[in-house]
Amino acid sequence: MLIKQFENIMTSLDLRNLAAAGGNIIISATGFTALDLSNAATNGRHAKLKLTIKNAKQLSALDCRNIAAANPGNITFDFTE
Repeated sequence: MLIKQFENIMTSLDLRNLAAAGGNIIISATGFTALDLSNAATNGRHAKLKLTIKNAKQLSALDCRNIAAANPGNITFDFTE
């Protein structure tokens, strides 16, 4: 039996809604655009979202700055993977 795995089953809208609900999130940048991540950070700002972005090395420095500015002090970028 062949089992197909999907790299990313969460949509951008799912991510934004989860962030707005106040869930702290650890997510891979793979499968999301910088705009998706920035929007999630913005949506979670009032809920005090803590967002950790793994595989952040695929993002540009400008992308990282924009995401961080969307929710200052609450975004962690993991460049080790």
